[in-house]
Amino acid sequence: GLIVMDVSMPVMNGEQAFQEIKAVCEKSGYRLPAVVFCTGFVVSDSLQAVINEDPSRSCLQKPLSINDLLEAVRKRLSEPAP
Repeated sequence: GLIVMDVSMPVMNGEQAFQEIKAVCEKSGYRLPAVVFCTGFVVSDSLQAVINEDPSRSCLQKPLSINDLLEAVRKRLSEPAP
């Protein structure tokens, strides 16, 4: 599994959504999917920490090309499961 998620979204931001997904996965015993965050803004220190803690996570800066997105998806999906 893989999630491509914008950092700036209505209702909750990408980092908050990630934390909610992570909590559900932990509670339910599901494997947390890889995540590619996308943003046009500076990445916060807390989001950078989330990205740095697992190689199955990355962040792409907007505007991004389809090739950049496809490469990030391929790389995240090729990472061994934790």
